Parts: sequence; structure tokens; C-alpha cells
Amino acid sequence: MSALTLLRRRTTLRLLRTRALLGSTGAAALLLLATAGMATWWAPRVADDADVLRAQTAAESTRTRARLRDLPPDPVTQMAQFRDWFPQATRNVEDLRVVFRVAQREQVRLLRGDYVAGRQPETRLATYDVILPVRANYAAIRAFVASVLNELPHASLVDLRMERANGDLLDARVHLTLFYRED
Repeated sequence: MSALTLLRRRTTLRLLRTRALLGSTGAAALLLLATAGMATWWAPRVADDADVLRAQTAAESTRTRARLRDLPPDPVTQMAQFRDWFPQATRNVEDLRVVFRVAQREQVRLLRGDYVAGRQPETRLATYDVILPVRANYAAIRAFVASVLNELPHASLVDLRMERANGDLLDARVHLTLFYRED
């Protein structure tokens, strides 16, 4: 006979002896007592979980109210804040110096450059298109573009074209647009 079967038989015999000693009313009372004990043990844990949920709900509602208070009241204010993030148009010469300094640091030869000033009337932003033909290896061109975009967060890469020149060198055309707020 297996140990599991033996355990089942012993448990059944104990239950029958207990029922015979207590009677059916006593067995029901014992069951109710066990249920009450479990409820007493379980109730504080449920209360603790409810307190944690109340605290999480209060924190989330506070964050939501704060987010609603922080929102600009209207789109005009939002556009004004957006435009204020951009530097003034008088900074374009300094930005070109940054581009040339990065090119020198990354060992990229700038052969010449084309510069075109523009304007976006719908956003009231001035643009400065910078088209640079460069000659360098792939890693240097990649580092140059990444450094320019990191140092000038108001710049965007419009176009990047590369052709194999000779050996490891590439002839590339880097087209950047610098954005400035109009004053």
C-alpha cells in the first residue's frame, strides 16, 4: 500500500472519530471556528492591501492634477514657448564656427560650403541651410554629423549623400538646416 493511500485512510478515520465524538453539530461548530480563525488571520492583510491601493490612487490623482496644472492654457502660449526654445538668428555665425570646429576635431575636410537663409512664416522661425561637401572616411563623416547634431540641438540633418572617391575616402554632401527664432 502506498504512503499516500495510507495517509488518506488515516485522515478519513480521524475525521470519522472526531464526528463521532462531537456529533454533527460539533463538527459544524468546529468548521465555523476554523473559518472564523482564517478570516481573522486574513482580514489585516486585506486591510493593508486596501491601504496601499488608496495611497497609490491618491498619488496618481495628485500627479494627474499637477500635469493638468502644468499644461499651457492655449495653443498660442504653447507656440510661444516652443519658439522661445530656439536661439536668436544672430547666433548663426557662432553656430557655423561650431560646425567648422567639429569638422577639424573629427578630421573632416570641408571643401566649401553653400549657405542659404530662409524663413518659415507659419512657425515664425528663420532657417539657415548649410550644404557642405566633405571628403573623409565613413567613420569620420559619421562622427562629424553626430557631433554637430549633439552640439547644435536646433540643427537637423536634411540630407546625407556619400560616394566612394578613392581608397577609403568618401565624397559626401551634408545638408543641415539650422533653426532660429525671429525677433
